[in-house]
Amino acid sequence: MNKNIFEEFQAKKQQLIETAHLACKNGWIDSEREKEIIDKINNDVLTLGVIGQMKCGKSTFLNAFVFGDTVLPSATTPMTAALSVITYGEAKKLVAEFYTPDEWAEQKSQAARSLDMVAGNAMEESKVKAAKELVSKAANLPGPIESYLGKTQNDTFNNLEQYVGAAGKYVAITKSVTIYYPHDYLKGVEIVDTPGFNDPIVSREERTKEFLKKADVVLLMLYAGRAFDITDRSILFKNVRQCGIGKILIGVNKYDIPYGNGETEGEIIANVKEQIGKACAACGDDTMSALVTEHDPILLSAEMSLLSQLPMSVIQNSDSFRTTWRNACDNFEISSQVEMAAKSRIKYLTEAIRQVIERDKMEVLLKKPTNAIKAAADKQREDIERELRETESLIDNLQQPDDELEERKRNLQKAERRMSRKIDYLGDDIEDSFRNIVRKGNNEMEDAVDSVADRMKRIVDDKGCFEGPENTIQKLEAERNKLIQRGLQRIFKELCKEAESRLIGSVGDFCAEVEDVLLRYVEDFDAKDFGRKIKKFVQLEADKGLFALEKESSDSEDYGFGDFVVDMLGMPFKAYFGIFEVGYNALNHGDIKRELKESIEDMRSSFDASDFLNRLLEKKDEIIDDVKRAIIDELLVPMQQQIDEILNNVNDKDKALTEANAKREVLVSRLADFSKQYSQVFPA
Repeated sequence: MNKNIFEEFQAKKQQLIETAHLACKNGWIDSEREKEIIDKINNDVLTLGVIGQMKCGKSTFLNAFVFGDTVLPSATTPMTAALSVITYGEAKKLVAEFYTPDEWAEQKSQAARSLDMVAGNAMEESKVKAAKELVSKAANLPGPIESYLGKTQNDTFNNLEQYVGAAGKYVAITKSVTIYYPHDYLKGVEIVDTPGFNDPIVSREERTKEFLKKADVVLLMLYAGRAFDITDRSILFKNVRQCGIGKILIGVNKYDIPYGNGETEGEIIANVKEQIGKACAACGDDTMSALVTEHDPILLSAEMSLLSQLPMSVIQNSDSFRTTWRNACDNFEISSQVEMAAKSRIKYLTEAIRQVIERDKMEVLLKKPTNAIKAAADKQREDIERELRETESLIDNLQQPDDELEERKRNLQKAERRMSRKIDYLGDDIEDSFRNIVRKGNNEMEDAVDSVADRMKRIVDDKGCFEGPENTIQKLEAERNKLIQRGLQRIFKELCKEAESRLIGSVGDFCAEVEDVLLRYVEDFDAKDFGRKIKKFVQLEADKGLFALEKESSDSEDYGFGDFVVDMLGMPFKAYFGIFEVGYNALNHGDIKRELKESIEDMRSSFDASDFLNRLLEKKDEIIDDVKRAIIDELLVPMQQQIDEILNNVNDKDKALTEANAKREVLVSRLADFSKQYSQVFPA
C-alpha cells in the first residue's frame, strides 16, 4: 500500500495542529483555545476492532494491514486467546496483564467441575473446558502462579509468542496484551484483535466488549470457504448485538481458495450475501439486520496482500509462503508483487474502512475544530468589514447636507421597525417547527422504549429464563444497550437533520426579506452580501449541532448522547437485577419474574426525553438573538447613532472627514493582510 489510512489520519491531525498554531499566531483564537484544540487532537484515539472466529485469518490480515510484515504469531486456541491491542510506542515492547487472584480462583473452581454435570448446556460446557485447559497450561509457568496474578509484566517484543502463542508459557494467565510498535502512524490509534468472542472467561469477554463499544470501526472477518457459518452467526447476532456496536464492515478472507476451485468473485459474494440474508431473517432483529447489510461484504486475501509486501527472499525461504505465492500466481495468472497486491483486493476493504472513519471520526475530530477556527477567523474578518463599512458610511454621511441626513435617519428607523417584526416572525416560525419536531421525537423515543420494554418482558417470560439467570441478565442488558446505541441515537440523528433543514429553510426565506428591506431603506449598502453572511453564520451554528450535548458539572469530557439516554433510562439492569447476585435460590420463579418486570417498568416510567429535546428550543433562542444582534444592534442602530453624532457636531465635519479617510486606508490594509493570512491557512 502507499500511504495507509492511519498515515492519512496522522497527516490530517498534524495539518489541523498547524492550522491551530497559525490561527493563534494570527490572533483568531487565543492560546488557551489553541491548547484545547491540540490537546483534543493528540489525546483522541482512533479504534479499529477486528473480530471473527479462529483460523479466519485475523492475524495475517493485521500483519498485512498494519505492519506489512510477519509481526503477529498465528492464533492460539479459543480457550486461551487473549485480547491484543496494537498501538504506538517509541520502541517495540509489550505489556501483558494477568488474571487477578479472584479471577484465577474462579477458573480453578470451574476446572474442578465435571463435564458430565454440565452436559447439554453449551455455555457451561465451554466454561468448564476452558478452565481445565487454562489450569493445565499454567503448569508451564516458570514460577509460582501467585507471583503473577493481578500484575502486569513488561517484556521484549521478541517474546510476544510467549503470551499469545499456542505454546506460550504465560498464555494460560494472560488476559490482555498491549503491543507497542514504533510506527508513527500508530500514534493515537488502537487496533484491537478480539479473539475473546464466545469467550468462556467472563472477565476477558467483558474487556473485549468494552473495547468494541468505543470502536470507530468494527471489522468482522469471515473465511470464504465457510462464510457465515453457525459460529459467525453467533459472534454477530449474539455477542456483537450485546455490545451495542453501530458500525460494522464484513471482510471475506481467503477468497483465493474458492476462486482457485472454480468459483467466480461474483458467486462467492452472492453466496455470502445469501447466508447473511438467511441469518438476518432468522434473527428477527430489523435494527441488527440493517446494520449488517448496510455495506456489502468485501472479498480479500490477507495472505496475498502480505506476500505483496514481504521481501521475495522471505517468501522463498518459507514453504507456506512459497506455496501460497505459486498457487496465487497460477490461479490469477500473475507474476509480480504489484499484481499480487491488486488481486489481494485489500484496497477495497481499506477504502471501506477509510470511508467509515471519515464519516464518523473525522466529523468529530477534524471537521468541528476546523469549523471553529474558521468561525473565529470569519468573526475577525466580519469585525474588520463592519468597521470598514461604518467608516465608509461615515465618509458618505459627512459629505451629505443635514436635510439628507435627517431623511436617511428616518429610513433607518423604518428599517429597524420592519426588521424587528420580521425577526419576531422568524422566531415564531422556527419555534413552531421545532416544537413539532420535539413532540415527534419524544413520541418516537417513547415508542422505542416501550417496544424494548415489551421485548424484555418476553425474555423474562421465556421458559428458559431460569435455566441460566446470568444469560437472562445479558439478554436484557443487550436490549438496553441496543436501545441506547442504535434505537434512540438514530431517532436523535434524524431529529437533528430535520431541525437543521427547517432552520436553514426558514433563515433562507428570512434573508430574502432582509435584502428587500435593506435595499429599500439603506443607501449604498450590499444587502445581498449581508444576507449571505447571515445564512453562513446560521449554517455554521447548525454544523456545531443543534442539541447541546454537554452536561453542566460533568467530570467526563466525553459526556454525550449515550450518557443523556442513560440518565433518562435510569440505572443499568445489572444494578436493578442484584436479585441474581444475592438470594436467587431463596425466591420462587414467580417472585423473580415479578421483580424483573417491575424493574423493566421502572425503566419505562423513568424515561423522559422532554428536557433533553427542549434544548432545541433553547438553541433557537440563541440563534434568533444572534440574528437580531447582527441586523439591529450591529448594523442599523450604529448607522443611526452615526448620523446623530454628525448632526450634533456639524462644525467638525472637515476634521472628522480627514480622520475617517485615514482610518479607511488602515482598515483596507488590515483586510488585505487578513485575506492573505486566511488563504495561507485555508488554501482554496
